[in-house]
Amino acid sequence: MGCRFSYFVLVLLLSAIISACGSGGGSSSSSTPTTTSDTTAPTTTASPAGGTYSSAQTVTLTANETATIYYTTDGTTPTTGSTVYTGAISISAGTTLKYFAVDSAGNSESVKTETYVISVVKVPDTGQTTSHTATFGEDSDYTINPPSYTDNGDYTISDNVTGLMWQKCSVGQANDASCSGTATTHNWYEATGTTDATYNAGGATNVCGSLSLAGNSDWRLPKPFELMLIADNETSSPSINSTYFPSTVSSYYWAATTHANSTSTAWDVSLDIGFVSNGTDNKSSSFYVRCVRGTENGQGFTDNGDGTVTDNVTTMMWQKCSNGQNATDCSGTATTSRWESAITYCEGLSLAGNVDWRLPNKNELASIVDYSVYGPAISGTYFPSTVSSHYWSATTYASNTSSAWHVLFSYGNVGGSSKSSSSLGVRCVR
Repeated sequence: MGCRFSYFVLVLLLSAIISACGSGGGSSSSSTPTTTSDTTAPTTTASPAGGTYSSAQTVTLTANETATIYYTTDGTTPTTGSTVYTGAISISAGTTLKYFAVDSAGNSESVKTETYVISVVKVPDTGQTTSHTATFGEDSDYTINPPSYTDNGDYTISDNVTGLMWQKCSVGQANDASCSGTATTHNWYEATGTTDATYNAGGATNVCGSLSLAGNSDWRLPKPFELMLIADNETSSPSINSTYFPSTVSSYYWAATTHANSTSTAWDVSLDIGFVSNGTDNKSSSFYVRCVRGTENGQGFTDNGDGTVTDNVTTMMWQKCSNGQNATDCSGTATTSRWESAITYCEGLSLAGNVDWRLPNKNELASIVDYSVYGPAISGTYFPSTVSSHYWSATTYASNTSSAWHVLFSYGNVGGSSKSSSSLGVRCVR
């Protein structure tokens, strides 16, 4: 009996000891660390996204974590052997951009695709085909975007170079094959539909805005640059292709743009010889009207950092500084030249590794005018120290071949100067 009791006590004692140890009395326990592996692929975003744009685009690729981005711009599928993204991608023509990213854990995202359509605005040639000098480099020596029109058979004319659609006949004329009848004149307020207490009370008349023609009602008054582009610089009185624009009056036609220095005046274009007036014609004046429809293109430039500037809308490359100025910062004094000397200078210019420079034609030179500013009427950011004076174009005056067209960068006028006696500024293009 006593032995059984002792054994029972011993069992209870051992159980107590084991229980105490198991409950952590004085002992320590250890745990195994938990690790989480990265299995999530990165996500890359392109900005701007693919689409149709009217000018060249600068595309950035951004991943949501630290990763290496690979891409192609020729439509092929990228691999880890493709170009590594290190900075913005310049896209100036139709491009299929494909890309993907791989993070530090080796996770790879699926290939993404963005398609960019760049609808480049072309500047039509002036129409000048006759040579007026033995010096190579005048307007007629270059054919780049020859004028081209389509008569749509509904009293509208499509410009196949700019994409704009024009009213075939001047306002007031009959919509027939010859545009018979008498064109009517209007003040600027009526032509644009702008309200003026004296000249267009309540905006009652809106010549272009109220036009319904060929099933279209989105007609507008053209900007000065748009209007001057339909001038044919091979002829005069009128300076326009009479096959497509018959019975055009050899006189002034309103443009939609108000003069930057005077809200009471606006720009107009003479379709007698094709010049852009000085913009000081009072809006109350009565001029002729021809309406247009289509995209209104703005301006956009890129400083290439090498003495050149690219027009992102037309893709033309310009000499940043005027002839005679420092090619980098445009410091110094711009020099002037006679017309043939200006042609020779541009033909011989070597700049930024390029030797195919030329003197711009009348239309090209006017394309960099900014009618929203004056003194000078050009972007001071991209074309610093531009002189508020006349610059030569390569285009000869059709009505007086001893003169050539210039652009006055004080305000943006387009007129003519004597080739032999005038000494003007020079800016080359390619």
